[in-house]
Amino acid sequence: MTDEIQAYQHSLSIWERFQSESRYVPDEASLLSGVPSVNLVDGFLRLMPPAERKPAAFGLFIRFARNWSPPRQSSFLGEFLPDPSPVERSLLEAAAKGALKPPCKLPVTLEEFPSRIWKRAQTSGSPGRLLSASSLAFKAMIELWEQHEVDTDLEDFMTLSIPSGDLPLVIDLAALPPVDLHELKTRVIDRLMEELRAGHFEISTEDMPAIKAWVLVDADEGKPFIGKLAVEAKTTMEKYLATCSLRDHHHTRRLGRLMFRFGLRRLSSQCAKALGYSSWEIGWQHQAISATMHTRIRKIILRPDSDADAWMKEPALACSAMSIPLWLADRVERVSALTALFNKAEECPWIFPRLQHIYQWHLALAGKHEELRLIEQLSPDLAVGLSGKPTPAIP
Repeated sequence: MTDEIQAYQHSLSIWERFQSESRYVPDEASLLSGVPSVNLVDGFLRLMPPAERKPAAFGLFIRFARNWSPPRQSSFLGEFLPDPSPVERSLLEAAAKGALKPPCKLPVTLEEFPSRIWKRAQTSGSPGRLLSASSLAFKAMIELWEQHEVDTDLEDFMTLSIPSGDLPLVIDLAALPPVDLHELKTRVIDRLMEELRAGHFEISTEDMPAIKAWVLVDADEGKPFIGKLAVEAKTTMEKYLATCSLRDHHHTRRLGRLMFRFGLRRLSSQCAKALGYSSWEIGWQHQAISATMHTRIRKIILRPDSDADAWMKEPALACSAMSIPLWLADRVERVSALTALFNKAEECPWIFPRLQHIYQWHLALAGKHEELRLIEQLSPDLAVGLSGKPTPAIP
């Protein structure tokens, strides 16, 4: 078995184990009180990868330590926060005495994963930034916990805390790579249509215009689709403000998120404001953005004073929405970088769901069709049609 397939299997097994073990089954006391038990909270923290666990544990302690007994405080700190820095220790001691509260307003960030936000806060040495980073991490943990409730479909667990948008991730393979890779992009679309005709998933009448607009986002043919969606977003937002209906709320949210993806930030902000939010507050910035709209973010990631290859090495950055366009922006195959990441899936289980389709894309760029065929055998439902093997006609 090749290194690429072993890495794929490894990251898939890590992801499946995390899915299975982190399912939230509330006990009777939790259901009656509405407050998760100590065992549940600590158990969920233990399941998180270490890099994500520490900031979440810090945020949890800051929020609740003043209500805990001294033995509970000591036990928690000993297990989850055993070696705090001097700044961290002073914050934890203040929280234990009830002299510290979490910030009321959380900062806006393009970073998706708490470990990245926490790392930057640690580098700054600012107590305020550490507080904010830990509060963001605690919020992300709660949202992740809610995603993993016992009656939730395991196939939906594709992010840490926020949705990547209403479009299937595989559509990125047709939208973001260079135009001259037409054959590979067409294979992805053909596979998607094959799955659709076979009834493996459904696309609603609302989804199709969005998919067409995203696939053609950087082409002139896409402009009419994006224009129509923008008009629909404005109309739906105005209807919601007048009616406050649940249907209009849903579509204002759906279209507002798409407007952010397409670079229409002002209209996106207006939709979010109509819903009573900021588009950044509810995570619309954590979507893949096309190359032509991604220049500023890409320059930040690739700036000369930083490691220009960090986006291919750091697991939480490599599979963030900021980096997705970088993986697909050129014709360079990066199988070795992806294989190395997949072998480090323990550090970030979300490597598999966020990058497995991109892994297949780079295997195709490298001409590794045997590996692609093996992946199709291992995970038929996740195949994106790039193996080059003829697909049977569907009646």
